Amino acid sequence: MITNIFKVVGTLFFFSVLTIITGCKTQSVNATNHEVKNASANTLMFLSQQKNMAELEKQYDLLTIDGKKYIGAMMMVNSDYNEAAVKQTGALIGTKIGNVISIKIPTDKIKEVLTLSFIQNLDVDTKISIK
Repeated sequence: MITNIFKVVGTLFFFSVLTIITGCKTQSVNATNHEVKNASANTLMFLSQQKNMAELEKQYDLLTIDGKKYIGAMMMVNSDYNEAAVKQTGALIGTKIGNVISIKIPTDKIKEVLTLSFIQNLDVDTKISIK
């Protein structure tokens, strides 16, 4: 069973990275009066439901760190990437593979992260279940 879980997680990671790299599902969202591009369909869905935390917790794998809610995400960045700017939003930087980076973003700061000009694509994590 553990082996199957690792296979599923590995497969989901692969497809998340593939989605980011190919730019599939890239759309726009208006964040704080700025036109922001490169939000995935998952990210747009999350933003549209952001006011209903109970519903978000059913659909997304939210983490509580020091009493604050975070959501994991994968982002693809360009050569202007500025880690300090990402950290200023309160996001926690994870693994970096080339120009793809895993991060944890405070749920109330996703729009702020999306305004960063060097982000080419941002895709928030969704909850999975194995039956």
